[in-house]
Amino acid sequence: MSQNKIEMPLWPNGAPHSNGIPEDDSRSAIMNNPSLTIYTAKNPNSKAIIMCPGGAYGWLAMDHEGHDMADWMNSLGITYIVLQYRMPVGNHEIPLSDAKQAIRLAGAHAAEWNINSRQIGIMGASAGGHLASTLATHYSSKETRPDFQILFYPVITMDQSYTHGGSRANLLGENPSKELVEKYSNELQVTSDTPKAFI
Repeated sequence: MSQNKIEMPLWPNGAPHSNGIPEDDSRSAIMNNPSLTIYTAKNPNSKAIIMCPGGAYGWLAMDHEGHDMADWMNSLGITYIVLQYRMPVGNHEIPLSDAKQAIRLAGAHAAEWNINSRQIGIMGASAGGHLASTLATHYSSKETRPDFQILFYPVITMDQSYTHGGSRANLLGENPSKELVEKYSNELQVTSDTPKAFI
């Protein structure tokens, strides 16, 4: 692993929203401790990628869909940031709020991490790919808009005919409204302002 590693909490002053899991619950360590691990490149090319690991919105594949790619990304000159985001437990706002905060922090630390603030992308695999595409289609300001998105075998739709059932249930609950299903069916949310995607 890279020696140029920085770890930081995502919400040092406390996170918005709650998934209802108390701190003394055994699931709290992975579900309630959002953080960033930043791997800075020795020869940076000014680009940064924030990686969202998969795990069906119920757990996180932090190694093979997260930290294991750090050395390769750094060898390309890319500052690589792994996002440990909170699990929704049916509160669909939580993962997106964490992804927005991750991109805000990357922009705020751009000079320190040798990043061009206009070359920060979001990447994700499986359910993490859904989160990445959700940020790309549901960003709320120029500070939360990624400059590009990279999607590895992503969950894209929440349409029950095609989606990954576990990801849908964990994010939206067992009986989500039609409006909520459409909102998080990100193929329906693409506009001319959506960042370019590599799939």
